[in-house]
Amino acid sequence: MSSSHGKPESIAWLIVPLLLFYIVLLVVKARKPPGLPLPPGPPRLPLIGNSWTIPKEFEWITYNKWCKELNTDILYLELFGKPLIVLNSSEAARDLLENRSSLSSSRARFTMINELMGVDFNFAFMGYGETIMSLAYGMQVQENGDPYIANAEQAVHTVFSASLPGKYFVDTLPMLKYMPTWMPGAGFQRTARQFRKLLRTVLEVPYAAARRKFLRVAYTLMKKRSRTLPGRYISTVSAIASCILGLLENPEVVKKAQEELDRVVKARRLPDFDDEKSLPYVTAVTKEALRWRVVSPMLAPRLLEAEQEYKGFRLPAGSMITVNIWTLLHDKERYPEPFKFNPDRFMTGKGQLDASVWDPEQACWGYGRRICPGRHMAYSAIWVNIASMLAVFNIEKSVDGTGVVIELKHEYVSGLICQPKPFICLIKPRSMEAQNLIKAHSNLERS
Repeated sequence: MSSSHGKPESIAWLIVPLLLFYIVLLVVKARKPPGLPLPPGPPRLPLIGNSWTIPKEFEWITYNKWCKELNTDILYLELFGKPLIVLNSSEAARDLLENRSSLSSSRARFTMINELMGVDFNFAFMGYGETIMSLAYGMQVQENGDPYIANAEQAVHTVFSASLPGKYFVDTLPMLKYMPTWMPGAGFQRTARQFRKLLRTVLEVPYAAARRKFLRVAYTLMKKRSRTLPGRYISTVSAIASCILGLLENPEVVKKAQEELDRVVKARRLPDFDDEKSLPYVTAVTKEALRWRVVSPMLAPRLLEAEQEYKGFRLPAGSMITVNIWTLLHDKERYPEPFKFNPDRFMTGKGQLDASVWDPEQACWGYGRRICPGRHMAYSAIWVNIASMLAVFNIEKSVDGTGVVIELKHEYVSGLICQPKPFICLIKPRSMEAQNLIKAHSNLERS
């Protein structure tokens, strides 16, 4: 009788010659005459390229450092023979992702996400030209600790973390997807298996509930559509949380925004979209929130489908191409003191929005044909939440039991979506009128 381990062992032995064959291909490729030079980049080691020098988190800071050292806005890296091109200027991003968008609109394929995790159904990770369908499941979520939201948040964070180039070796060597889970170094297989189980919960449980309560779900979808998309939910919450961090460090901004709100809504109602033109400073706060701690510091990688020549450099076909959005929004030429939360940078001396200041929305939603399709809705959700929060709440740093102010640490979770870690602060109604307004709207939401 054959051993039960025979099949896994045969797979393991099959991987070894395939790996050797792949190494030979890399050597042949490295000796091929290159033609035009590749863009500048940090030194690459034979075969592995830059795989061990790219940081696993907050990599946009390192990319920006390398670009400055090399005096370039196009950075070239290799991950075991797979080219990665980082664009570090809005000019390069527009030229390659908008003016040549037909060649850079497909999403880079990640073996971990698309195959092992099973997220290839999601339009955000589909290749260009594939059919995209929009499915929504309306759920009445709990205010605290809702299991659907908790599962969705975990799923979104896992996917965004896994989609960073170089995160998993299997993306560079797809043949490793056949590696048995018992082999050393196959931890990615267990991670993918656990995620698939979570993904089934995220997709199937709400769907089953929706079938049981079809009419109620339809009504909920009409009333509260903003609760149906976990990705947009995460990015909106991240932007608002970062805004709160900025407001906590700058109480004068809170005061100035509240004075503007008091002139317009006069504590009788919450602000709405009809008030936006009358609230330029609140709009400036929103723009600064999008810029200061940009939600997506790196553009989700695209796939360059044909070789390109740009600024005298050769961009190989099959390259992953991304944009360092963080760099664009922290350019001190555009934004003096770029690391300071300062909405006044978007204002004129006459109290109006300054049209000459580069709008963060030109970068924060992406570029080209794969620009965020929900950007208008996301911006509106962020704006109205910030406006409503400032209209009825005071936002302050907390104090400990001895009365000492608890300073903020500004810690973030790295990934395609960069979200603040939980922090403590004090948010309380500004007045009795504000408290009554909050209660009135809470009752409307529950009715």
